[in-house]
Amino acid sequence: MKKAGRIKKNHEFDRCYRRGKFTSGPGLTLYVFQKRRGERRVGFAVSRKIRGAVQRNRVKRVFREIYRLNQDALREKIDLIILGRDPALKGSYTRLTASFLQTAARAGILKSEVQGKESLSKQAVVQTAVADSSQQEGSVHAD
Repeated sequence: MKKAGRIKKNHEFDRCYRRGKFTSGPGLTLYVFQKRRGERRVGFAVSRKIRGAVQRNRVKRVFREIYRLNQDALREKIDLIILGRDPALKGSYTRLTASFLQTAARAGILKSEVQGKESLSKQAVVQTAVADSSQQEGSVHAD
């Protein structure tokens, strides 16, 4: 992931938290701030309720990988914060991927066409993306 595509500064996170909209799902909360121009940027954060830096970093790594594999399905011109919650620690990679895609669909940040599959409903897009990511899961990440 390029440095330009990341949210790193505290005031950038604050802007997303204050002026953006949020949608929650099992194991995560997405904060979305609509921008007028520019490329999509993403930031990762994990709740302090997950005790231990090792566990928090593991949750961030999993969400970073989920984002990397599904970033082409997301709209441009947004700042996105993926906030990992306590249930993410116990969830499998496949469930967290499905949760991310369902939450993104509810937030309205999925593109209308994903990987050339036009005129699909959002639910079909989520199911297709989950199937695609579970095929990639075996070669990328094993739980």
